[in-house]
Amino acid sequence: MRDNTQHIMSICSQLARSGLQPTVALIKAKSAIPLPMPQIIHALKVWRSNPDAPQEECIATETSHKTQEQRLVELELRVAVLEKALSQLTKLTVTQE
Repeated sequence: MRDNTQHIMSICSQLARSGLQPTVALIKAKSAIPLPMPQIIHALKVWRSNPDAPQEECIATETSHKTQEQRLVELELRVAVLEKALSQLTKLTVTQE
């Protein structure tokens, strides 16, 4: 099994810079390659312990100018997260009534 820790941590940094809190679901959605769940969880824990650590892979590949397609993908991810949160809040509110 290949170690994808650096790749996963790079995704975490990208998500954080775009204003999203990295989660297992967002990492899986953003990754171009299939990732084993235990590796995602491990790398996410490592990243959360020091989110400001420089990620060489991420710094080397990221550009300051995003294409419209990249922005669209990021916005779609944000909408998905918000829709899920809204659904959970709605269920919680209905259950309490």
